[in-house]
Amino acid sequence: MLSIYYDEGRVALEEFSKGCKVPSIDGHSSPYNRINALPNPEHLLRSAVAYAFYRGRLKYAYLILKGRDFENRTTTKELRNQNLDIFKKALEDVLNLVYWQDYITLISSIGFINYKDLISSEVGFYVTYALYLIGKLTFDVNSYELNSVISKWFVFSQLTQRYSGSPESIIEQDLIRIKNSEKYVETLSNIMNNEITNDFWNITLPQRSMVTSMYNYAYKVYNASLVYKDDNILFSHTKLRDQLRPDIKSPKKSIDKHHIFPQNYLKKRGLNQTQYNQQANMIYIEYRDNIKISDKAPGDYWPMMLDLINENERNELEDNYSERYDLPYEFWNMDYDEFLVERRKLIAKSIREYFEGL
Repeated sequence: MLSIYYDEGRVALEEFSKGCKVPSIDGHSSPYNRINALPNPEHLLRSAVAYAFYRGRLKYAYLILKGRDFENRTTTKELRNQNLDIFKKALEDVLNLVYWQDYITLISSIGFINYKDLISSEVGFYVTYALYLIGKLTFDVNSYELNSVISKWFVFSQLTQRYSGSPESIIEQDLIRIKNSEKYVETLSNIMNNEITNDFWNITLPQRSMVTSMYNYAYKVYNASLVYKDDNILFSHTKLRDQLRPDIKSPKKSIDKHHIFPQNYLKKRGLNQTQYNQQANMIYIEYRDNIKISDKAPGDYWPMMLDLINENERNELEDNYSERYDLPYEFWNMDYDEFLVERRKLIAKSIREYFEGL
């Protein structure tokens, strides 16, 4: 499509995508970024079409650049030239390194510091980039309000998987609502408020956290919220942020996903993989601590690990482990199923507090 109507644009998209893969060797600005976002040309084209024409379906890009009038169902050279000028300016904004890096910085600042490991919806990432540009350049929203609503929208889109599956009709609905409104922030806020109700936080989200896959989208948002919170990993001075950065390149990271009720401990009691690999049973700790804990019962390893840290840290942890790590009160005395129910509630509560605080 672009090779026919705007070959320079095609080349620019491809060069930008390539530039995201390697850091600049001469010190000049480049699209390479701290979260290692790796857009392909189609991702960026989607952002441009959404930003320029409020369209969510990529098939419309061809018709728009061809000069299609959707109301009269006619195609004219005049409209083609007009649309091409609009698209050129939009693509220039999408590929603007200042706007791109500002958006990356915003997403990173709310905890999504690793594109591959923490972002479950790539489409959501680039649709939100288009919304960011619309708010910034079309509606001229002040930076404080824009950063707040875009931060929430990004978390919202990842947490609800708004743009998963076949998302183009939803993308278009969102864009049309913004286009037809004079109140950008209010429109986005109303959409979120209608979707994320008390029932979502209290019922839907805890149920979603039952999923066993460590790549479940709710779990990724939870991990991003922990990065944003910037607390130490359990029993450690290590920050989760420092271990999840994409530039950490080592054969084995120093942290591990620990089963709070250890895997072998539960296997010996007849539980299967689906049961013991529940996400609510997972927490990051240092690899060496995971080895020490082995298959000990929670009631055995908890006091053992507390004895290994200094008195001040031990007292602080004993007083605040539930608030800091979303662990149920005296979880070591709980039945496993009871523990899962309570921890899912705490995780959902933690994500809610994170979202509402953005």
